[in-house]
Amino acid sequence: MNVLMTGRRAGILAILCFLLSACGAGAGAPPPALSSGGASSPPAASSASSTASSASSAGSSGSAAASSDSSAPAASPSAPPTWPVQIPVPAPPAQMAEDSVEGAIAAGQYLFALLDYATITGDITPLTPLAGEQCDWCQHQIAKREETDFRPRQATVFSFSDARGRWNDPIAAYTVQFSVSHPPNPVVNRKGAEKTDRAEEFFVTMRIFRSGNNWVVDAVGMNDDILDGGV
Repeated sequence: MNVLMTGRRAGILAILCFLLSACGAGAGAPPPALSSGGASSPPAASSASSTASSASSAGSSGSAAASSDSSAPAASPSAPPTWPVQIPVPAPPAQMAEDSVEGAIAAGQYLFALLDYATITGDITPLTPLAGEQCDWCQHQIAKREETDFRPRQATVFSFSDARGRWNDPIAAYTVQFSVSHPPNPVVNRKGAEKTDRAEEFFVTMRIFRSGNNWVVDAVGMNDDILDGGV
């Protein structure tokens, strides 16, 4: 009986020792490896960090580019307009081809278009054949156009009215008369200062003759200065 009980105790103790040794072995064993999903978490976090770093670098590059653009020199303002302004020479009226009162009137009115052209551009070359050397008024006007400091930026709009004329056989020239008017016209000097010339209206008497295929203004009278042999 005692022997049997002793054997049972020994068996129980052996079982307990086995269980305790198994538990001890389990406690000392390394933890099981994580699943593939768990193992990929740290790289994912690393990838996100890398993306954020790249975005930050891109942002820095963009800021640097913007800074570079803002430091670029600003476009210079447009240059001031050329002075004097250059415009085409006014075309002569078709009636100037006629050796007639109408041709003489057209030539006399064309003189004002060429005077205006000379005022704008400073170029008197087209004016000199029509403005006779013996025409004191014409030569005075040419000198003024060469010396003036203020010049229009655009052609003056002349209006002509009350035109009439006749041939004067004793002086071998036409005498023509007409009224001239024009509105105010802005003018500018070489420094860019501007002002506005006043509107004008005046009455012209002109002695003009034909030399070959060209007209030549022999004399000009303004307003009450009526030429001999007037119309």
